[in-house]
Amino acid sequence: MAQTKATKAAANSVKEQRRKSLRVQISSEVRFKINSDYQQNFQNGIHNARMLNISEGGILLVSKKYVPEGAFVSLALKLRGIENLEDILGKVKRVDKGTEEYLIGV
Repeated sequence: MAQTKATKAAANSVKEQRRKSLRVQISSEVRFKINSDYQQNFQNGIHNARMLNISEGGILLVSKKYVPEGAFVSLALKLRGIENLEDILGKVKRVDKGTEEYLIGV
């Protein structure tokens, strides 16, 4: 499968940076809802993303849906060999625009 430009950029940036915790490269489907304010009022609609990597400090997603930096998201993750994880609250720390999708650091 061909990698997108955003995926290649993410892989290159991870290699160049020194991290405090180990990042595990993983491709897994993720569903998320965007919090519209700070009172758990999530916008209608579930959006799809793909997880690129995960670490103790967070996850890196790629999605066609824009999510503003600082927003809270409710995540549902499917990890192979592990029970599905749902209603995980995360804060968007970084958003990078690719050609057709966004890299989202949560």
